[in-house]
Amino acid sequence: MQQLGAAAHHATPFLAAAPDHEREALHEELAAEHERIAGGVDSAIDIGVVDEKIDPSHTRGKITQALAEAPARRGRHKNIPL
Repeated sequence: MQQLGAAAHHATPFLAAAPDHEREALHEELAAEHERIAGGVDSAIDIGVVDEKIDPSHTRGKITQALAEAPARRGRHKNIPL
């Protein structure tokens, strides 16, 4: 089954209420609707709001790499008067 994504959490009651033999087809229909409305990950990459799509099993390594490549310090800062 294709993942619906967090924005489609409203679909859960519909899926739960659907008969077992209709559930997968309904899931696919809702996923397609979400893709059409939200644009999907590939669209987000194209417009620059997402850097890259990674496999969940590579998440830890990507985070470790990003932290290792980040500057050690951001510099000295002072309190800003409010």
